[in-house]
Amino acid sequence: MTSMDKIATNRKNAQLSTGPRSLAGKTIVAQNAVRHGIFANLPLVPGETIGEWQVHREGILASLAPVGLLEVTLTERAALLLWRLARLARYEANTITADIEDAGLLPNDVDISYAASLTYNRENLLKLTEQELRRARQDLASVAPHAHFLRRLRHDDGLDSLPLDVVQSILNTAYSLVFEYPIRSYEPDHPNSSAFRVRMGFETSVHDQRWTKGQFLKSLVYFAEAIDLTAADFRIELQDALEDDVHRFIRSIERLESDKDAQTRRIQDETMRLASSALLSQEKVTDRVIKYERHLHSLLTSTLHELERLQARRGGKPVVPAIVADIQFHVSRTDD
Repeated sequence: MTSMDKIATNRKNAQLSTGPRSLAGKTIVAQNAVRHGIFANLPLVPGETIGEWQVHREGILASLAPVGLLEVTLTERAALLLWRLARLARYEANTITADIEDAGLLPNDVDISYAASLTYNRENLLKLTEQELRRARQDLASVAPHAHFLRRLRHDDGLDSLPLDVVQSILNTAYSLVFEYPIRSYEPDHPNSSAFRVRMGFETSVHDQRWTKGQFLKSLVYFAEAIDLTAADFRIELQDALEDDVHRFIRSIERLESDKDAQTRRIQDETMRLASSALLSQEKVTDRVIKYERHLHSLLTSTLHELERLQARRGGKPVVPAIVADIQFHVSRTDD
């Protein structure tokens, strides 16, 4: 038990302590009771400034125009409740914003919801579609010039030196076309083989040879005779085969572009649905916000009514009795 001498000594020492004297020190000490951003007993929490609070407080005081200590106390209480309601609105907005931002993130190291995984799979499918689309465009870019070249070759006699890559691609198509026939007079050599090079009269590799129009037409005759067609008829079939490839790649590109657009729209729609669902915060958070907001609003209403009755009494007006009743029901259920 503390002795009387000890109590007297403590009181004497306490008189020597003045506490913080600077504004910064007083501000720090004033925050000692702050425990939670929403349920703070003091006006300021991290992120709020004294200047903002003073502007808010002075605005409420000017609006309600209190007279006397009691009215000033009620007005400051109303200012504090309105400050907390504004803080609550910021808290709710920040929570929803965080949920919306998180809805667009799909980290690999955490579990993701079904909707998020669905969007993730659709994004992978979109990437595969884009890859197929690029390949189809590359195939079209390689085949279309070949069909054009063959049409031009039929009517243009001024071609002396032919592009090696185009000739080689056309001959490969011709070789494949021959082997689609079930009956052949002979098995033609592959255009890349040394036997084909010798047959065409090349002394060097086919890849190193400069093709002339005559040499190219000679090779087409070689393939045409293998299936008992004239050179003209074989060139028509070869032309048709190249044109079919062009149209096939065009149709494939059109289909893939349509698939890409549809998949992009689905991903965008799914992302919007995820973001919209994030507008509904977690149930526990939402319940706490609603309950605390209702509590603050009830306190604010009763404070303003009390202030209005005081001001009416001071002005000599009849005081209206309180007509607002805060009724709460608590139901407890027991199992039989």
